[in-house]
Amino acid sequence: MEKLWRDTHCNLVRGYIWPKNDKGKWLDSTQQVQFSSITWKFEKGTHLFTPNSFGWGCEFVFYEGKLQHYFLHILHDINELIEKCGGTEAFESRLDTFF
Repeated sequence: MEKLWRDTHCNLVRGYIWPKNDKGKWLDSTQQVQFSSITWKFEKGTHLFTPNSFGWGCEFVFYEGKLQHYFLHILHDINELIEKCGGTEAFESRLDTFF
């Protein structure tokens, strides 16, 4: 878990399972195709990668899910996951928000 857990904050939530590139550095941007309200068409570009990233191109990072879904897949050490999320209350709040 230590290798993929990134202690970052987004939407009042602490910590996510975060992808790394082939050199072992955190992935902070991705090639995505998104709809532009300026040109009214789909455009390809490099965009900041966040827990809320959405667009064609993010699927090479996570398949059929997002960071919010996969943080629960640390089945081998749930106590450490609760601690990394900021404790029991923060973890329960995160589950309430998620579900």
